[in-house]
Order: sequence, then structure tokens, then C-alpha cells
Amino acid sequence: NVLDNAEIWVKAGTYTLSQTIVVNKSLAFYGGFAGGETDRSQRDYETNETIIDGNDAVRCITIVSSNCILDGFTMTGGHAVSASPDWNAGGSGIHVGLLGYEGNVVSGTLIRNCSVRGNGSASGQGGGISVGLLSTETSIVDCEVSENQGGQGGGVNIYGKKTLMDRCRITGNTASTG
Repeated sequence: NVLDNAEIWVKAGTYTLSQTIVVNKSLAFYGGFAGGETDRSQRDYETNETIIDGNDAVRCITIVSSNCILDGFTMTGGHAVSASPDWNAGGSGIHVGLLGYEGNVVSGTLIRNCSVRGNGSASGQGGGISVGLLSTETSIVDCEVSENQGGQGGGVNIYGKKTLMDRCRITGNTASTG
């Protein structure tokens, strides 16, 4: 059992999923560790790539709690299951917020130093990243969003309020509409 506000350090490697990671507590996830570090500042997320692979079967991660940090990961191979309505099938790499129009507001999410590439859903909104309607104050900083595909917003689809994207590279994404 992990306590709220804990830091989770993840060692470099590829982690292939059989089900979506659902973050339902205020946690900070940091990738890019070689394994011998004693301080977070010693990690090198560019050299020690930490890959979360949805195996073209499941969404990589869904964040449904406020004040979460996701820093130094590559999200790839995510595939949100097609559902009705379409926004349930979005965010194949990263989905922030509850799925739907009801529930608690998710605020204060920080996605930093992440690569979100090669994710997709034919009907979903935001093949790479989707920020849900009930999300506020989400920050996406120093990230690459590339080669994702979705129904609307191949790379990113934002419904949330006060979403900041800063120093991000968004390239080579495709959408069937929008």
C-alpha cells in the first residue's frame, strides 16, 4: 500500500502492461533511474529510458487523483478501448481525469520530461494525451508527443480548464477528424 504524496522511483527498462495503470492517489512517479541512485537528482531519464508499453492492447496510464506528477517516462503502444461516447477511448498514452462528465475534479497534474509516441485509438480523442473535462490546472512541460493517432486530436485533446503546455514538441500525429 502506497501512501498519498509518496515518490515512486522507476528503474530504466520496458514495462509491458496487461492492464491500464490507474493512479488514484496523489503520487509522484519518476523514471530514468539506473538503480544505484540515492537522490532523485542523480537520475538520467534520457540515458536510462523507462518505457511503459500498452502492448497495443490497453491505455498506458489514467490519472484520476489530484496533485500527481509523471516525470521521465516514455509511453508507447497504448490503445484505449473504443467505447461510446468517443472520449472514453481517448488518451491512449496518458489520460488525465475521470472518464465521463460526473465525478471529482482532478487538478494539479504535472506531466514533465515524457515522450508519448506510437499510441492510438481509431475513434478516441487525443491519441497520445487526453485531458478530461473535469480536469483543471494540468501542466505538460518539456514533452514530446509524436506518431500518435486518434479520431480527434491525434496527439493531444484538451477539454480541461487551465491546461498549460510549455516547451513541448508535437509532431507526426494523425487524426481522422478535427
